[in-house]
Amino acid sequence: MTEKLRSVLVTDRTQADVDARNEKGTYGEADLNRVLRACSWLAGKLEGYGYSAAGEFFPAVLIHVTVRPPGSGRAESMLAYRGETAAARASGGGGYEFSRWEENGETVSTEEAYRFTADRDRELVAVFDVPPEEESGVVGLAVVGRAKVGKGIG
Repeated sequence: MTEKLRSVLVTDRTQADVDARNEKGTYGEADLNRVLRACSWLAGKLEGYGYSAAGEFFPAVLIHVTVRPPGSGRAESMLAYRGETAAARASGGGGYEFSRWEENGETVSTEEAYRFTADRDRELVAVFDVPPEEESGVVGLAVVGRAKVGKGIG
């Protein structure tokens, strides 16, 4: 394997990274670009030997996901195979609950697991809201006096 090909194909990603869904274990734009560069390089080499490298190199699409407001929940970007059913999942955190999925400012789903056909790259936004406070029946509290707590007076 030439050094140039090795530099675009080899990664230090491990199965443990994938299972932990950490930064090295998830795929994003940089990974997609690296694979496309490697495929383009390989196509050039094949054409140099008289072979045709026609067709689509990478049958995947990028589903880029952002969370609004930032830090209000969890949703992850992904790569999906073109034409297959993909599912973007979201979960709230820090007192927020999931509200809806948006694409280009339009609501596309109100389900936490949004299923769709991966036919193109997409930019999705997972929107979270603070749930309305429940009425407790308590109108207000006031400090009336002070008390000293301790052992009995003797």
